[in-house]
Amino acid sequence: MVSEVLPPHHVFVAGTFNDWSPGQPSHQMDYDAEEDIWEARIALDRGAHAFKFAVDGNWEQNWGDDGTSSVIPPLGGRLQREGANILLSIPQAGLYLFRIGLRSLTWEVFPRQVGTGPVAALQPRDNLAWLAEFLESVERKGAHAATESWFRSRLLTGEANGQFPLMRGDDVVFISWGQPPMPVSVCGTFNDWSTTSHRMTPVPNTPLQYISVRLPRSIRQEYKFHLEGHWFQDPHNPLVAWDGVDNFGPGSFNSVLPTVPSANVAHLLWIKQFYSLFLNDTCDIWVLLPPGYEHGGGDRYPVVYVNDGNESITRGQLDSMGRLAMDQEQAETMLLVFVGLSSADARAYQYIEPEGRSRYARFLTRELVPYIDSRFSTRAEPASRALAGSSWGGFNAFYTAWHHPDVFGKAGAQGGSFHVNDYEMVRILRDRAVQPVAFYLDSSRPLPGIGRGDNHAQSLSVAQALDERGYRYLHLVTDGQRHDWTSWRERFPDLLSFLFPGAKS
Repeated sequence: MVSEVLPPHHVFVAGTFNDWSPGQPSHQMDYDAEEDIWEARIALDRGAHAFKFAVDGNWEQNWGDDGTSSVIPPLGGRLQREGANILLSIPQAGLYLFRIGLRSLTWEVFPRQVGTGPVAALQPRDNLAWLAEFLESVERKGAHAATESWFRSRLLTGEANGQFPLMRGDDVVFISWGQPPMPVSVCGTFNDWSTTSHRMTPVPNTPLQYISVRLPRSIRQEYKFHLEGHWFQDPHNPLVAWDGVDNFGPGSFNSVLPTVPSANVAHLLWIKQFYSLFLNDTCDIWVLLPPGYEHGGGDRYPVVYVNDGNESITRGQLDSMGRLAMDQEQAETMLLVFVGLSSADARAYQYIEPEGRSRYARFLTRELVPYIDSRFSTRAEPASRALAGSSWGGFNAFYTAWHHPDVFGKAGAQGGSFHVNDYEMVRILRDRAVQPVAFYLDSSRPLPGIGRGDNHAQSLSVAQALDERGYRYLHLVTDGQRHDWTSWRERFPDLLSFLFPGAKS
């Protein structure tokens, strides 16, 4: 069955969230002729929803579900003319992308990650008018109305992401939103991390505080907010750097003032609380943009996705090693995407347990990779995409890439824990069809008095399986290194050099 609904018809989303209005302008879908799909972005509250698709603002032509869909991610199914109400269970409030194909008769709903931070953070900006606009609105509308308007138009939509602090030339206005009425202090390299010298001024009866400081844009400055003994990074500034404190855990970050873009500056961008339907959870993402990166410019870059994203930066310092490998032309200029865990407790589930790793793979391939490709200047092809990790994360990188060679053409494992699940990865490589994936793995032989080394025996069995089946691979072997971040940090440039070799590799 082929749909007769084609432009210039209009299609609307009608459901419980808009009183089943079949022609509400804010819920009209846009038609993409190139993709032959209709799309709409709609804010949904958490909970149960029902909806259908109506044509030309009435119910004479409408499309529902054919009865085979599921409310378990992914949210999607088959369309049927005058079909049943489509039922959704939304675990987290936010913007969602509704997409239908009226030739293929399919529907999908995906969360839409909002905000312009990762791109806007690198651009020169003059946005002090935002503060003046808010203060004027407080005078004109009152504190409650101004706060509601600012929240819905700036923060809820994500428009503010990447826009804080506010700037005009060397004038910087730090903004805090939603903290208790006690003044928040700005502490940083520009005031020797003083908790008293730069206290914000609260705007009465609103959740906003601010302070204006004059700082040269050409100098790199790091800072944190401080309130009643608690230190935290600016939640609306995506430029970050590790704060240098190894607490033997995920670690924490300083916020970084955007400097004038320079060909010699790399930027680490924080995408906070990336929501996944497949995981039914959020995780933080960090993207290392190489020196000279320009979104929308002529250059496009390969991408390496790294498991254990938090500790890869804070304990492994793999972002710094990545910069070094690129600077020394050991590796091609690339983007590094560090994928954080929602919690330490999720690690085993997402990396090695069957159900969890399946959901994690779908999160990577169907949510995160498309998001990165749509927002950054990448080479969106398997041969230019790799997944890497250490220990359990290394096993997961091999497992996921092997099962999704249409997304990841390369994989890397440092000290990979290939003994998990009774050497499952070895059996997959030996017994199943060869996939078009290139593999890097490294390990270290134990020496007397050193302990167990770095999963050398397990890695050797994987290398033998790769060799027997004719895969392109490299197994780098060292001696006497431990199963820890120090070892993986030292070898990380070798991983990048194999995955995407530079001019001097």
